[in-house]
Amino acid sequence: MKFSLIATLLGFIPHAQFVDKVAKLQIVKLLKKLKMQSIYKFWIKIVSLIFIFIFSVYLFYLNSIVKSQFSTETKVSNTITQINYSFNDYPRELINMLLLVEDQSYFHHHGVDFKEIARVIYGYLFDDKALRGASTITQQLVKNSLLSREKTFSRKSEEALMALLLELSYDKEFILERYMNTVYLAQKGDMAYHGFA
Repeated sequence: MKFSLIATLLGFIPHAQFVDKVAKLQIVKLLKKLKMQSIYKFWIKIVSLIFIFIFSVYLFYLNSIVKSQFSTETKVSNTITQINYSFNDYPRELINMLLLVEDQSYFHHHGVDFKEIARVIYGYLFDDKALRGASTITQQLVKNSLLSREKTFSRKSEEALMALLLELSYDKEFILERYMNTVYLAQKGDMAYHGFA
């Protein structure tokens, strides 16, 4: 570049040709850069569409599991004593106590309480509080009915997605009734007792 400028100043290359060559070089560089950017944008769009498609199929799969589990009555077993009360059969005081202990914002979230999760993480990181659970009643019902108890990120992610799907498909009273009827409370010999009696 410096040599061309000197050559132009000394008169070896006419100035118009010099400007023309520099402009062409800059245009070629700009076109190559734009071409690379468009290629990157194209592949980002393709990868994003593939991710959205796979995630949609996965959500459809999880939704089918949730609906098949909760559209039928609870399964009865010889080793489980199962309570089957309707929501209105439970005393209001018992429901209020359960919500106070387990999920105070039950009627204000959609299956996952993101505020509570943020509060637990903040307390753990900045206030030196012990890491505690932030699962909602809906998440606990999903875990107890459909998933294992392993403490992994993938299981917690599935639990959260299934809880959101469950709340999209069923009302809060149905979910609370199912939870109260199926939660494990005690064991006597081989007999397990599920549900508040």
